[in-house]
Amino acid sequence: MYINPYIQGHLAVLGFGLTGILIKSTTANTWEIGISRLAIATIIFLIIFHFKKIKLTWTPKKILMGASIGIVFATHWTLYFFAFNYASVATVTFAEMLYSFFFIILGVIFCKESRKTVDVFPLFMGLIGAIILLPELNLENTETIGFFLATFSGFLFAIVGILQKKFHNKLSENERPFFQYFFALLFFLMFFPKTHWEFTTKDWGILCVLGIVGTAIAHTFWANANAKLSTKINSLLYLMIPIYASVGAFFFLNEEITSKILLGGMFILIGIFRLQKQDSSTLTSTS
Repeated sequence: MYINPYIQGHLAVLGFGLTGILIKSTTANTWEIGISRLAIATIIFLIIFHFKKIKLTWTPKKILMGASIGIVFATHWTLYFFAFNYASVATVTFAEMLYSFFFIILGVIFCKESRKTVDVFPLFMGLIGAIILLPELNLENTETIGFFLATFSGFLFAIVGILQKKFHNKLSENERPFFQYFFALLFFLMFFPKTHWEFTTKDWGILCVLGIVGTAIAHTFWANANAKLSTKINSLLYLMIPIYASVGAFFFLNEEITSKILLGGMFILIGIFRLQKQDSSTLTSTS
C-alpha cells in the first residue's frame, strides 16, 4: 500500500514525539520497556527478512561492529528511559535534541568532516538553550537529574550515528538496523532478573504500541521519508518531535509547559535548524 512520503514523515515524528508520553503512562520499568520494544522490532525484521529472502552474514568482524552499535544504542535507551522517571517529557525531549550538536562535534573529530566558522553560531545557540533548560546545578532536583540523563543519552545517540557512518560500507542497509536492535536486545536481557511482567491490559497495550508504532513503524517511515523527501522538509519535520511531545504531555499528562522550557527549547531548535540548513546548502552546492 502506497503512503505519501510526507505523511510517512509526519507519522514518524509523531510516533517519536509520543514515545515519552507512553513511557510515562506505563508501570513497566526501564528493562521491561527496552526488552519488549527491541524484541518486537527484532521479530518484525526477521519476518521481513524471511519473506524478502534476505540473508545476513555473521562474520566475526560484522558481529563486533554490530555489537558495538547495539551496546551503545542500548545504553542510550537506558538513560533515556530513566530520564523520564525524573523529569518532564518536554525537558527530556528538548535535552535529547542536543544530540544534533554532539553529532556535529564528533563528526569533525572522528569522521574528519570540515565545518565552517559560521557553525559556531548554532553550537552557541544550543549551549544557551541547554543553560536555560537546566533547572539548577543541584542533583537533589529531580528535573536536573532527568536533564543530565537525557543530555548524556543524546551524546550516546550521537556516538551511534558516528559508528553507523564508520561502518556504512561494511554493513548493509539491512544489517545495520537489525544488528543495532538485536545486540541491544541482548544487552537488555542481561537485566531480565529486574523485570516482573505483572501488567494491566493497559500496560501491555502501551508496550505493544511502543514496539510496533514507536519503534518498527516509526523508524521505517522515517527512513522512507529521508530517502524520498528533500533535506529541507526532513529538517523541518525533525524539529516537530519535541513540539509533539510537549503538547501531548500537556494534554495527556497535565504537564506544564513553562517559560523556561519554551525559551530554552526555542534556542535549541533555532540552532538545529541553522545546522540543518547549512548541511542542506552544502548538499545543494555540491550536487
